[in-house]
Amino acid sequence: MAFPERAVEAVEYLQQKTGRRYTAEQRQQSLELHTLSYFYEGYPVAYRSVDGGIEVLAVGFEGAARFERCPEDGVKVVQP
Repeated sequence: MAFPERAVEAVEYLQQKTGRRYTAEQRQQSLELHTLSYFYEGYPVAYRSVDGGIEVLAVGFEGAARFERCPEDGVKVVQP
């Protein structure tokens, strides 16, 4: 899933508001969390980073719990 324009704009706005530029890693993390909040706020999500976006592997308590019980390399579980 590519980062939605709304998430990209939000990250740019935050950088302008604070007056500092994010590092590449900070920008990636912020884009990921804004994207997940945009689509899945309030639900646990298992995902991994891919070029230009994220790959969502599971949404919801049962699906995301599988990745918490048996972690996989590069998979993150969050509840935005």
